[in-house]
Amino acid sequence: MEELEIGSFSVPGSAHAYQDRLLIDSKHGLFAVADGVSIPDFGDSGKAAEFALAALKKSFSGDLAKAIELANKELLKERRRLNLGLTTISAVHISGMNAVFANVGDSLSFLLRGRRLIRMGQIDSNGIYITQVLGHSGIKVHSKETILRTSDIVILATDGVGHVLNEAILIQALAKSSTMQEFASNILREAKERPSAYDDDKTLLCIRL
Repeated sequence: MEELEIGSFSVPGSAHAYQDRLLIDSKHGLFAVADGVSIPDFGDSGKAAEFALAALKKSFSGDLAKAIELANKELLKERRRLNLGLTTISAVHISGMNAVFANVGDSLSFLLRGRRLIRMGQIDSNGIYITQVLGHSGIKVHSKETILRTSDIVILATDGVGHVLNEAILIQALAKSSTMQEFASNILREAKERPSAYDDDKTLLCIRL
């Protein structure tokens, strides 16, 4: 497959124990972020995020949405034994110039194409609560496929950096960056300089062909 340039970060916030996780599997073109969802007395959400990404990698054989469904079945199977909580997930599989995005919950996926930011995932939220997560049965995995163009940048993120993922900030951050890791670092700097009311964990993956 085409060589991919990758930048990433995953840093804890101060609002709760660290619950974000990320998956980088360049060999298979598989990338994902997960954000554990805290519910009292419902297990360890950080462990749920970590378990879900490991199960996704193990289950993936070409169909991303199916792999997420299988990962959720494994999480449900092992939830009580391992004290697993709930988690969101946003993932992409890149093969050549083809990209398949899939998500459950409110973690984010975008395509930055020139000066245009294109949302590739669907947010499971009613504006107050997340309406579906891994760790619940009967999930509906949202999936979208697209053909990438040279210089497109794929972005996966948890909601802790969602407030700075807009065209103006991303284009400015990209202009200051010579690599994807610098791009990721500039986005993190923006997120810290523009704090939201809730200091959540912050995780981002950016991928460029």
